[in-house]
Amino acid sequence: MNVGFRFESEMTQLVATACPWWWLGSRQHDFVAAEIVGPDAIADLVGIRFDEKRLKAREEEGISPVTDALALSALRACRGRVLTTRELADACHVTPSGIRRALVVALEANAMIRQTRGRYISHPAWGPVGARLVAVELKLDNWRAAFQQAQAYSHWANATWVVLGRTPPAEAKREADRDGLGLAVLGTDGRIRRLSRPRAVRQPRSAWAALWASEQAIAQAIDAGYRSTPTHLPVLTTARAIQADASAGSLQSA
Repeated sequence: MNVGFRFESEMTQLVATACPWWWLGSRQHDFVAAEIVGPDAIADLVGIRFDEKRLKAREEEGISPVTDALALSALRACRGRVLTTRELADACHVTPSGIRRALVVALEANAMIRQTRGRYISHPAWGPVGARLVAVELKLDNWRAAFQQAQAYSHWANATWVVLGRTPPAEAKREADRDGLGLAVLGTDGRIRRLSRPRAVRQPRSAWAALWASEQAIAQAIDAGYRSTPTHLPVLTTARAIQADASAGSLQSA
């Protein structure tokens, strides 16, 4: 009898490897990132497809990922327009000293350009690199807590899954269908069973949070050796390498 997993960490590699199964996109994913921080919760896994044209332009200009939330807000505020330090502070609802610290981060990443007299503009090659994001929450059996966290991801992801280590009651499927969440059960025998398919959206509700998530994902990808070339090998940085076109391996869908 399948007694289930003891720890959620035991599920991570199996579900990451199964990304082609839960990705559900017409174009394959590029990378699977782990522990992506959102405004309200941390997603266990996020599959992402990058905007390769924009990513290549950023690489050519030496622009590094920016994972600082305030620095990203500053970059968005002055994308395509020049703003002073005071104007940026007002736009981001922080003090001038706070925005100065964020500007240092953006400047060091080469994502921001400083002009004369304390005026700034985002680098013309800088822009969001996440074309599609699919978030996954892993839980052994506390499906209510999993749903609460997954709802937070649904603000910035194009689709969101809850994957449990044990079969939930019928009520869980009804709530997943109502809320537009994907729901699946992963067995220790390597089989994954879909109970509900997620409701995908073209544009996430929070563009800023999606940007923050995608910057964290590209930072992990670059650390793992990812580049915008035809020969890149997407990986999960906390585990062994996973190619984007890899099959689910021993993990089978039922």
